[in-house]
Amino acid sequence: MKKFFQITKEAASDFFADDAMSLAAALALYMVIALAPLVTVMLTVAGLIFGDQASQGFVQQAEGLIGKSGAEAIRGIVENANKPSTGAFQAIIGFIIVLISASAVFAQLQSSLNRIWNVVQKPGLGILYMIKTRLFSMAVVASLGFLLMVSLGVSTVLAALGSYFQTLAPQMEFLLHIVNFIVAVGITTVLFAAIFKYLPDVVIRWRDVWIGALVTAILFNLGQIGLGVYLGNSSTAAAYGAAGSFMVLILWLYYSTVILFFGAEWAQVRAKTLGNRFEPAEHANRLVVEARDANDREAESKIADKGAKERMSGY
Repeated sequence: MKKFFQITKEAASDFFADDAMSLAAALALYMVIALAPLVTVMLTVAGLIFGDQASQGFVQQAEGLIGKSGAEAIRGIVENANKPSTGAFQAIIGFIIVLISASAVFAQLQSSLNRIWNVVQKPGLGILYMIKTRLFSMAVVASLGFLLMVSLGVSTVLAALGSYFQTLAPQMEFLLHIVNFIVAVGITTVLFAAIFKYLPDVVIRWRDVWIGALVTAILFNLGQIGLGVYLGNSSTAAAYGAAGSFMVLILWLYYSTVILFFGAEWAQVRAKTLGNRFEPAEHANRLVVEARDANDREAESKIADKGAKERMSGY
């Protein structure tokens, strides 16, 4: 337990040293811009299994996460996404927009995670690497659609069980809430583990990934409960008038990215504390941040010593 708090304390220090709050704000902005095309792709993937129920279930999931105010913004996006396409040309343009939007989001996310892990991509990687990265971004979006599908299925089963047990034993409803929380933690752990493992340009062992992903998932889901209570009992949405639902959505996206980056810092600090080495990928270089800081401190010490000697000679 002592080591856990030590890692958490150092992770918090690195979090602010890396200016992760600003990184989270930048990523949240990219996500807002790309939200409509990303939702369209995820609904398309989920719709292959659930059909029209995917859209309704997606809005219900959003309402459970960010409350009714934020879900209204999602509802508008979903309704527009369900409108039939007017032709092949519009479909092609839509695919290009999705590709560019997804690429921008995941490029920003990858860059931020690289900063947290103290690595940077090598210059001049070429067009083939860029295409590979863009296709990977689309694969991640499709995977989010699959996770949405799994989440919808689990939520549907738990809702049915809740209605059944409520008539037999009302006290069982609390137990189902706990089960729902555990399932949510499990699904988000898989999502965060995939992000920590495959997005940063470092070679990380799964052992280091899973623990960090689990901590991130627990913080994320506990925070969702707290944020939902706060938004449900505050005037945040009303303060912005017609844009209230959109502002609530932005607030939720920002919170989510903050938790994601703190979890990445926690995983990085844990690996470093336990002596588990992580190396840059073959297309990346390590940023020697610690060495640079040490050199700066040494230089400052020499300057201070020189100034002290000059003052002593002046006497």
